[in-house]
Amino acid sequence: MLNQPRPESCQKIRRLLIADDHLIVAEGLARICSNLADTIELVVSGEQLLRSVRRSPPDLVIAETALPLISGLDAMRVAKSEGFAFPFLFLTRHRDAAEAAFAMRRGAGGYLSKASDEAELLQALAVVWAGGRYVSPWVVASGGCLDPALSHGLSGTQVGILKQLGQGLRAKEIGYARGLSTRTIEHHKFVMSRKLGVHGTVELVRKAREIGVI
Repeated sequence: MLNQPRPESCQKIRRLLIADDHLIVAEGLARICSNLADTIELVVSGEQLLRSVRRSPPDLVIAETALPLISGLDAMRVAKSEGFAFPFLFLTRHRDAAEAAFAMRRGAGGYLSKASDEAELLQALAVVWAGGRYVSPWVVASGGCLDPALSHGLSGTQVGILKQLGQGLRAKEIGYARGLSTRTIEHHKFVMSRKLGVHGTVELVRKAREIGVI
């Protein structure tokens, strides 16, 4: 999980919502994220989470899965059913690979255990805020999540581009096929190289094959 973009290098989050039934944990998260968001709101239940979302939709939610009244996972389901499209990053007290897989299948942006350190939290935030998806490496290692792309923060578009690179297509050809500029494809290649800790197209494709992405 090397060379991931840090949130400081991304556009600042306008509004961050943190949902945890242990207020001291929520306050700690708020301190860690204080330089990453213009405003941060803390709530302690899934019911409060949904009330806040309906009142003023956030750009991103960090939530415990096991919230009282309405679970974090159910709150995400309800929010999505009501048309809200912001990402959820789950930071939970449970180290549960099955729950992680369930959350990601239901559209979560990321899943971390509270045993994770601050560096991994910031790493996950950067990936999710940039439109990628992130799960802790232990989830993949346990077999709970069978998509290795998630553990490296690669988006579906990036995986598609990697597959085309693996087929020998050049950036210009990939851009034409996808209706994107060559510059956009090159930017994706640069971002993926940083995420996977490699340099150049050949190393990028080789690494993608090694980790089972393509």
